[in-house]
Amino acid sequence: MSIEERVGKVEKRVKNVEEAITLLSNLLASHDDRLEDSVKNLEAKIAALIDAQIRTEDKMAELIAAQTRNDAKTANLEDKMADLAEAQARSDARMVALIEAQNKNRN
Repeated sequence: MSIEERVGKVEKRVKNVEEAITLLSNLLASHDDRLEDSVKNLEAKIAALIDAQIRTEDKMAELIAAQTRNDAKTANLEDKMADLAEAQARSDARMVALIEAQNKNRN
């Protein structure tokens, strides 16, 4: 094999290596772009989840406040119902006393 053939083979190998390096560089750049897009997409999804969590916590706080107000109103109504039951019992006792008094007056 002559020197020129050897130089030709070396040049061909160098060209192949250069092409491989170019191909690998292009693949790496493409991979970086896809990875960057994926990271941006994930960041957007995480931000959306955080916003949803904040809104959920706000709604839960509103529901807890509404439940607390409802509990207070229910307790107030229960007190009023007890007062009403006592008043009804007093009215019933007075009615019985009036009826008994009227019956005594007739006799």
